[in-house]
This record gives sequence, structure tokens and C-alpha cells, in this order.
Amino acid sequence: MVVTLFADIDGVLSMSPPDQLACDLRQLHALAPSVALVLCSGRTRPEIEHLTHALGIRHPFICEHGAAAFVPDGYFPFDVPNAIPMAGYHVVEFGRSSASVVDALRRVAERQGVALRMFSEMRVDEVAQECGMTPLDARLAKLRDYGEMFRPLDSDFHVRARLLDGLRSAHLRCVTGTRFDHVGASVDIGVGVSMLRSLYRRAYGSIITVGVADWRAEADVLQLTECPIVVESTTGAFHPRGSRRGSHAPAPREGTGNWAADIVDLVREQYPAVAPAAAD
Repeated sequence: MVVTLFADIDGVLSMSPPDQLACDLRQLHALAPSVALVLCSGRTRPEIEHLTHALGIRHPFICEHGAAAFVPDGYFPFDVPNAIPMAGYHVVEFGRSSASVVDALRRVAERQGVALRMFSEMRVDEVAQECGMTPLDARLAKLRDYGEMFRPLDSDFHVRARLLDGLRSAHLRCVTGTRFDHVGASVDIGVGVSMLRSLYRRAYGSIITVGVADWRAEADVLQLTECPIVVESTTGAFHPRGSRRGSHAPAPREGTGNWAADIVDLVREQYPAVAPAAAD
């Protein structure tokens, strides 16, 4: 039995320092070696690759708010439908190219009379300073393939609303961020989650899907999994939302401070017949 864990990297995983995160992932693998950890993020492919290399994991991931799903070469025992080969991956693209998104964003902003601060026009050191990143992280964040990061220079609510209306009319989707917003094609992470879920079932037969996110995450990560789990960023508590099979949601559960062990415990409780066994 394979447990496929779709994890919101921008929320849950970013709560932990890198060393603690690596420790949690090693423990998760020790407790349940059959767990496939699929990272879902608004970050770029190079940003996610930098993290996966540091953590020593090799699983598919979804980048830029659902714009593309990257499957490592040879990961499944069959060809990935509708995929294109790219630098060691089979990639299924759902979004538009960054160049086309930037052009459309500029046209909408000009039409609406809104001045913008855009990632593609910023230097690496400017991105690092404004976003509180290291120079390396800023460089990786600028390497967008499917969208653009931006913010209106005028913070007036009505100016922003006018711009967002224009983007929707241009069939673009905007995801609100802390310092910058992301604009891309009108797709979301749920498309990639659904596709990967189908590929895992084709490869392994029966699987258990777990979605882990905090309250800020895109809801599709949770809605499309059998065991959706919300992590409270302030307390570390896990709030299982119950199964899409119709069971009632369990009462909120306090976490132990180790999300990896808590996830395995929750899967065992909700699916005792098929949950992964603990390591001896």
C-alpha cells in the first residue's frame, strides 16, 4: 500500500527550519517507507528542486500554483500521458508561458492605468531585499516559467480591485501573496493533484491520499484527498477534516510538535486496515 502525501510547501513545510524539516522527513520515511511526498507550491521549479535536493527526496512536484507537474524520469513504470521531456523530468504543463503572462499583465495594467512593480523587471538584489531572501533564493525565485510576481505601486483598494477584474477578464488567475501577488493561467493545483493521484493508482493499485496544508493553502490540496489535514500554524495542532468517503470529521487533535509522526498516526487511526506499519 502506497500513501501519497500532497503537502503544501508554502505553508506547513516552511514552518520548520531546514534541519528540522529534513529530520521530520527522514522519520516519516522510517515510519512509513511507502509514503510518496508530493510537494505542491507557488514556488518555481528551481526553488523546489533546491529543497528536494537538500532533503534527499525524489518524487513528483507541482509548481507555480498548479501551472505544471514534474515527474522524475523513470518514476512510474509507464510513460506519463501528455508529458514533454525536460531536464530529467516528464512535465505536464497546464499553465501559460511566463512571457505570455507578462505581456498580458502589462496590457491589462496599461489599460487600467495601474503602475506595477514586477519580478521580471527587478534585479536579484532588489528581490532579496524586498522579500527577505538570500541572494540565491532570490535568483531561484526569479526563474519563473509560467507566471509573474507583481504588486501595484498604488496600494489603494479600488486600484487593486480594478486590476484584478481586468486580469480575470483576460482569463488570468491571481493568487494573493504577502509582498507580491502571482498571476498565471486560470488553473490551480487541483488539476495536478488529480492527475498525479490517477498515475499513482495506475502504478500501484489501491493507494491512500493525504493532503497536508495550513489555513492559507489552496483548498484543492485538501479537497481532493481522502485524509485532509489542516495544521494550525500558531499551535502546531492537527485538525483532520475527515474522509471524502463520507465519514464525520474527527475532533481537533493536538500535535506532538513532530508533524511527520502525527501524520502517520492519523493515517493509522482513520485507515487502520491499510495504514503503513511502524518501523521496528
